[in-house]
Amino acid sequence: MTKIKIETPINSNNSQVKLRHNFEYHKFILWIALPKELRKPNTQVELSKHFGVGQDTLSEWKKRTGFWEEVARQRKEWSKEKTSDIIYALYKRIIETGNAAEVKLWFQLIENWSERFRTSIEEENPLTKLTDRELAELIKKQKDIFNKVD
Repeated sequence: MTKIKIETPINSNNSQVKLRHNFEYHKFILWIALPKELRKPNTQVELSKHFGVGQDTLSEWKKRTGFWEEVARQRKEWSKEKTSDIIYALYKRIIETGNAAEVKLWFQLIENWSERFRTSIEEENPLTKLTDRELAELIKKQKDIFNKVD
């Protein structure tokens, strides 16, 4: 029978180790995913007291494999329903200020616009350095080559 080790991960970033405070771990992920201004309690120290775990436990949780990926996923999830308000706020600022960077951002977000750069490398044409006489000789040689092929 396989035994699963249950512990508060001290110096462990192994995501296979079961957490003693699994519920609190997932609540911590949600808390970290929020903007600081919206976090309740306000600090990690206060949160550790609220959870009844040591501050070092929260710091160790941040080191666990997959922690930051889950935070990013939760952040995106939280942000999705706010996108319309953000776009509207951007729109109002563009109308008020006409800021070029904001207009560019609008087109990138809304119109799927992207900057396209065209790079052209102009190589020097070696024929431009030939004299009229040299150019005539080159043309004659080319004609001779084509005549021999026929």
